[in-house]
Amino acid sequence: MLRTRILTSLVVLPPALLILYVGSWPLVVLSLAVFAVINYEFFRFACKLPLNRSLQLVLSAALLPLGYLFFGASGFAAGLVLAVMLMLVLSVTLVEQGDHEPLYAAFVPAALSGLCYTGVLGTFLVACAAQPRGNVYIAWLFLVVILTDSSAYFAGRAIGGTKLSPRISPNKTLSGALAGLIGAIGGGVLGGYLLAIHPNLALCAGMGLGAGALAELGDLVESLMKRIYGVKDSGSLLPGHGGLLDRLDALLFALPILSLWGQG
Repeated sequence: MLRTRILTSLVVLPPALLILYVGSWPLVVLSLAVFAVINYEFFRFACKLPLNRSLQLVLSAALLPLGYLFFGASGFAAGLVLAVMLMLVLSVTLVEQGDHEPLYAAFVPAALSGLCYTGVLGTFLVACAAQPRGNVYIAWLFLVVILTDSSAYFAGRAIGGTKLSPRISPNKTLSGALAGLIGAIGGGVLGGYLLAIHPNLALCAGMGLGAGALAELGDLVESLMKRIYGVKDSGSLLPGHGGLLDRLDALLFALPILSLWGQG
């Protein structure tokens, strides 16, 4: 398993980092691809629909980032409204073909949850990628999230103690969560200095703390989603790692912090 994880990382990370370094339109294209995959993974396991209908939901959700890219905030709002309408129309066709009210009751909450979760939050990634120096801000956030996760993991294993959320994620501890926030502060400062995000390193530390807290919350939220829908991994795209959403859950929740930098 460890060998598989390492090999997958060696295949995936170099081209992703190269695109992140280049930025501009290649990063926007990559962000749209990431958006499509994480939405497909969520709708596939939450709505439990065949491939064609899962892709219809992904295309509906894609109206959010596309609306933003072409028309800004008003385009995002219009895309959100249109996506909700299309999802409700799809639910009508499903009811007519299936189990009527039970199917409708299960499908609609899952679809709307996905639209808010991977749809709205994923749009922040596309929006940031399209901004000047968006690749720098995304790199900063990656550093913060990595240090948050690493600090929490190693401190949790070394210290242990009170469980943070035993029903949702039994392995997470309060000591690990606190260490993760310390790592997030360090990541915010380090990233702010190395990437020249902002000359005020105290502000970078505060933003890092906020991003780290959101990242830890995002990890718990995805764990809850998978527990609710009875799946171990969001997908199998990354051998040894699970799905792309499994790897980006913390980053996804922390993305809105970039809007406070004027990049979201």
